[in-house]
Amino acid sequence: KAYTKAIAESYGIPTAKGITITDVTYQHSPDTAISSAERDIDYPMFVKAAGLGSSVGVYRAENRRELILACQDIIALGSHRILIEEAIDVASELECAVLLTQKHRIFSDLSEIRCDGGFYTYERKYSDGGATVTAHAKVPQSIREQVREYTRILADALGTRHLSRFDFF
Repeated sequence: KAYTKAIAESYGIPTAKGITITDVTYQHSPDTAISSAERDIDYPMFVKAAGLGSSVGVYRAENRRELILACQDIIALGSHRILIEEAIDVASELECAVLLTQKHRIFSDLSEIRCDGGFYTYERKYSDGGATVTAHAKVPQSIREQVREYTRILADALGTRHLSRFDFF
């Protein structure tokens, strides 16, 4: 997540404001790490395990206490990097997959996730918990084209192989 964010920023793809801290930095000086996040980002903020997938280790922190607990949980999960980002207003989450074969690059249609009353947590992703997934997103063609272009840029820049999926808010 942290590397993809840095690549997206370097290519001018809009991202939420955020910082990445390492587990070593946090364990060595937790107050400095927390203060750095608070200096750069307002509450609420999202705290993410930078190397784990499927929404594992993703928390919403409304205050310092929740930020500290989230960081501690992420380190306990074994993540070496913690990505802390501003919370942004999200109408929906759009996903685009790309399949790279020996001869072709095939892009999926966009799918859309809408989550009632919160964010798309691990629990909501793998249970029936208030999220609606639509296989064919009902978005304007201009948004569809922009998301596919961002997907192409990121897949090329990251050197993805086989099947990859990118999520956009």
